[in-house]
Amino acid sequence: MATMFMENQPEWDGSPTAPVREHTDLRQAVGEETLAHLALDAVQRLDDVRPAWRRHASHAFEPRMMLTLLSYCYASGIYGSAQVADAIRDNRMIRYLCARTYPDPKAIRSFRKGHRGLLHQCLNHVLQQARGWHPDPALADSYGGSVLTHRLCGRIDADAQHRLDVAIFIDRMLIDED
Repeated sequence: MATMFMENQPEWDGSPTAPVREHTDLRQAVGEETLAHLALDAVQRLDDVRPAWRRHASHAFEPRMMLTLLSYCYASGIYGSAQVADAIRDNRMIRYLCARTYPDPKAIRSFRKGHRGLLHQCLNHVLQQARGWHPDPALADSYGGSVLTHRLCGRIDADAQHRLDVAIFIDRMLIDED
């Protein structure tokens, strides 16, 4: 049986802002198709997605597609922009989410920078919903039962923020190596 908490991490300290220590790759917990549906649903629930980010002259990516793609990838433990671009090429589900468009790492970084708040909102929704989809009640209980309490929402929000921070960190490390 898979465990919801990663090994070698300290137990939760009770802080409402401590991230939920769940699977890094939520596909293992809920399945690839369910996670894709959750990412699509998260974007559909947004009130307004403006294509306000500056597009590259040769690339014009639909913001809803980019939000879906990045929410899915970050929930799957695919963080770096180069990793996301590679996954588009190598993973059938991720290619499907891209709707036959292929953003490069620079476009992914640019989009994330311009839409970080919306991306956080979508990722937070995916993480909240994924907890309710797991068929193993013991794993659902590790989140605190079936009711999303204020404390739990804070922990899931912190996990969404942590995943965004990891993506930014990986990209910065790769850029520094160049």
